[in-house]
Amino acid sequence: MNLIEQMIEDEFVAGNAGDVEKLLELRTADAVEIFPGAPPLIGRDAIREAWNQETSVVEQFTDRSIEEINVAGDWAFIRFSFTHTVTSVTGGKPSATSSHGLWVIRRQADGSWKIHWEMVNSSDA
Repeated sequence: MNLIEQMIEDEFVAGNAGDVEKLLELRTADAVEIFPGAPPLIGRDAIREAWNQETSVVEQFTDRSIEEINVAGDWAFIRFSFTHTVTSVTGGKPSATSSHGLWVIRRQADGSWKIHWEMVNSSDA
């Protein structure tokens, strides 16, 4: 498994475990996340706050499929699709949405890769 594939696997495992701190380690300090119907989250502190709020009220599971990886020097572009299932921590029926996303990742000085930009759109009509 190469370093990009390892970063993708680590992100997938941490996300499904609700490990916010591990997810933040996989992002640059100035990462930007753009999700439907919400203002951009800029920087780890904003991302942490939003994720902590979300994980306090729902349990999540994401089934992701990597569609394409393109590397250009110290940058790489990852196009993916996924189904995101959430269940209220108080119980209830799970709700699933299908989406597509794009990660722009950057190679770090130590050779590792981190997510710099993430953009997601919903496939559900």
